[in-house]
Amino acid sequence: MPHRAGYFVLAYAWDHHCREIFDSVEGSFRHVEREVGELARDGAWETEALLNYYKKWHYNNDLFRLTMEEIRSRQNVINSLGYRGYGVNRDLSGALAGLATRYGRLAGLLAEQFSRKAGALEGRITLPRGVIDQRRSDVVIRGLAHEAGRDPEGEIPRAGREVDLDLDHYLGVMSGERWQVNTAIFQKMFFSLGVSSMTIMKGSTGLEDSRSCQELKLLANRNLAAHVLRTFSGLEGFTEIGTDLLKAIHRTLSKDLDPDAGDFRRTDFPDRNGVTFGFGNFEREIADFAIVLAETARSFHRTREFIYNLARSYYMLLGIHPFLDANGRVGRCFLNLLLVKKGLPPVALDDEEEVRALPRYGGSMEDMDRYLKGRLKRAMEAYFYERRKLESLGLLEQRIYNVSFDSGLHFRQIGDRPPKIEVGLAAYVIEEPTLLSLFAERGKIVFPEARLLYGMTAYCGIASGPFTEWRDSFSLRGGFSIREMPAERPGVRVFDVDFIVEAPGRARRGDYFSCSIVSGGGGLIFNNKGLNYSYRLDL
Repeated sequence: MPHRAGYFVLAYAWDHHCREIFDSVEGSFRHVEREVGELARDGAWETEALLNYYKKWHYNNDLFRLTMEEIRSRQNVINSLGYRGYGVNRDLSGALAGLATRYGRLAGLLAEQFSRKAGALEGRITLPRGVIDQRRSDVVIRGLAHEAGRDPEGEIPRAGREVDLDLDHYLGVMSGERWQVNTAIFQKMFFSLGVSSMTIMKGSTGLEDSRSCQELKLLANRNLAAHVLRTFSGLEGFTEIGTDLLKAIHRTLSKDLDPDAGDFRRTDFPDRNGVTFGFGNFEREIADFAIVLAETARSFHRTREFIYNLARSYYMLLGIHPFLDANGRVGRCFLNLLLVKKGLPPVALDDEEEVRALPRYGGSMEDMDRYLKGRLKRAMEAYFYERRKLESLGLLEQRIYNVSFDSGLHFRQIGDRPPKIEVGLAAYVIEEPTLLSLFAERGKIVFPEARLLYGMTAYCGIASGPFTEWRDSFSLRGGFSIREMPAERPGVRVFDVDFIVEAPGRARRGDYFSCSIVSGGGGLIFNNKGLNYSYRLDL
């Protein structure tokens, strides 16, 4: 990933992301190796056993093919982009070549196991000529499934699947909802992109800066709020999709954080990430990027093509890394701005998953397209979840407004007399100490045990400023809405936490609502690096 001030690894040298990709690829080969061994020991010959045998063979042959294709694709991308001046990981390319050589023998072992039971198929099912020689396991599975009285199409396993986006169902539900409800949901989802920003969550930047992490967090959260406000106030207007749009987004997000806010960089990164300036590389790739952005604009009314072109644009932005800092934030805000203008939900991207699609590590535009579609599918599910939650709380017909965000906590006001404040957050339960420390370092609210989450206390107060003394204070223990969400990472349990409080009667226009979270037993305090999580009220 891009360097942080004071520490960097050369873009073409081995790093921990290389190890993750290497281990994943080798894990696929080892899976095939293990299951080929099981096939070699399989001695059953009845129809049902043969069907299971060839299903296992088919899946592992498919997995082997896809894994070899991934290696070739990553090598091609790294070689191609390397010639064009991109900082790509040559060490990873070499390591993957070694895996392909070491496990290439699996192709011969798979061929042997296909043929080993081919004789048992004769007289049991009718096969077209050439099926055995061509190792058409799909035809064999259909024949055996038919013989066993099963649905032939439902029996064919696949190692890789394309993401199925049910856009018609989503658009049907979304278009039938009040725009105020959709806006409240979309704004909350849009703000969620801030969770992946180390500047917003931790107060760290990729630039040297003498200011405290608290100061940097304040500025970064303020700038994100300004961008979200600008996005939703201009949804009905025309947006020209080009490099000037990216510069405008960067100017907003980097105000008072980067002296070059709104300008492309003029020098190479120390780690040679992105495109270098030698031989006119940077200018050439920016010109190509502008063409892709123009193609994205022209495809706006063709939804699936538009999504693919958004993925291409995001891929090129991350590959070129045109700004000195905040390239990730700019890219995610760019994506979500255009998704919302299209009526699609904002996506929350995942750094660990995204790495596999990055050009630096040999990811292709097709990889980024699959990744973005996967995140968009999750976003549509999140939209339905947020809508159901509002419905369960009886809020669909209420006025929901003043949506905001502060380093991981979401805030909204509901109703008018007296107004209520909804606070939402993602909490994590992680038992493994190293992983827990990693999440805590990223500014997440994380507990070592679920009982500490369920026993937590929220300390709240009203003040005249975001970090002034609380004029009215109170605490909440219990009464939280806590729902466990589907996990995206092994060893990490994710919980959606909500609570609603009434704004105290003494609260005045311009006052701030502040809160901190303390674990059951009081052993862990989450207070936004000493700032408390703050929200300006609209009264």
